[in-house]
Amino acid sequence: MTDWQETFVRLRQDFARALPSRVERLRQALAAVPDGGGAGDELRVLHREVHSLAGAAGSYGFGEVTASCHEAERVCKDLLDAPATLAARRAELDGVLDRLARQTRDGSLTET
Repeated sequence: MTDWQETFVRLRQDFARALPSRVERLRQALAAVPDGGGAGDELRVLHREVHSLAGAAGSYGFGEVTASCHEAERVCKDLLDAPATLAARRAELDGVLDRLARQTRDGSLTET
């Protein structure tokens, strides 16, 4: 294995170890989104965090995590376009974050 490959493996392992805390930050960001009007700023923060995680997970080869993040991004985008549906769709976002939590538990990450 080359030095670059060894470095990438270490970076990937570090990223994988940090995933549960990143998912927890997503949960906190979702909890900060109020059900009523005026949730745009909080939704943009959540969308940005999910987007960032999707890109990084894809770079490290965690396709399942990326796919779940893309689903959460889509819901966030839909909610930014139609914020009145937030209360009804919060459970959908919770479900995606639950899936992310399962995917990022120690030893359960798969490479794609």
